Amino acid sequence: MTKRIEFIGLPGSGKSTLFNILYKEMNKQNNISVKRFRDLIIADIRLNYRLGNRMKMLVQTKLSKSHIPYEIYCNLLVDELFNNVDLCNQIRLIANKIEENRRSRLTSFIIDNIIEYALERKLNSDSMYMIDEGFPHRLAAVGKLLTYDELEILDTVFFDCYYPSILVSVSCPIEVAVKRMKERKRGVPISFRHLSDDQLLINLKVFEENIKLISNYLGEKGTIIIHIDNLSIDKSRKEIIKILESC
Repeated sequence: MTKRIEFIGLPGSGKSTLFNILYKEMNKQNNISVKRFRDLIIADIRLNYRLGNRMKMLVQTKLSKSHIPYEIYCNLLVDELFNNVDLCNQIRLIANKIEENRRSRLTSFIIDNIIEYALERKLNSDSMYMIDEGFPHRLAAVGKLLTYDELEILDTVFFDCYYPSILVSVSCPIEVAVKRMKERKRGVPISFRHLSDDQLLINLKVFEENIKLISNYLGEKGTIIIHIDNLSIDKSRKEIIKILESC
């Protein structure tokens, strides 16, 4: 069975930086073989799906930085979402909590995550792999505080048994996260750029509370929760590797 390590954290917390450093180091210097989730999915599509030449070309080029081939995506969308009334209703409730100018983009990310997890359940692999921004992270970003009932969408998405093996919750002071966002090359995430400084702080505080709620919920389901205060990337990297080597 696959072991899935997911990362969750505020934008600007250093989550993605830490993810990329860990991925490279664990494959280069340690006895831990870990893959990126997207790479694992692409390899499975190439191996197990009958694709025409045009589709194979997409998988080999465009898909390496994009999503699942259109035909496979649509089939899974029908099987996993349209035929699942409970999940459709839960997504609708979550989508209604998202601000209108962020709703379409964030909801599409959520649906992409669900399709990717559906592919994961079809994998016959004992690989360890990592996801930078999976469904728990997208759920935390909705912009309003989640209720316990709304968190039950995690049970539906993960089929009550495919919860993350490990959730790395990366945190830092909100003021530090904002400073990092504004200093980095790509700046503040697109979905937050319309917010004033005061609105951004409020949104990030809600994001932070949702991360705590989701971490606690998944911890109750058996997920190992690793809390990282990411003021020092090097210290965080060493701490996570030490924990993963013992798992």
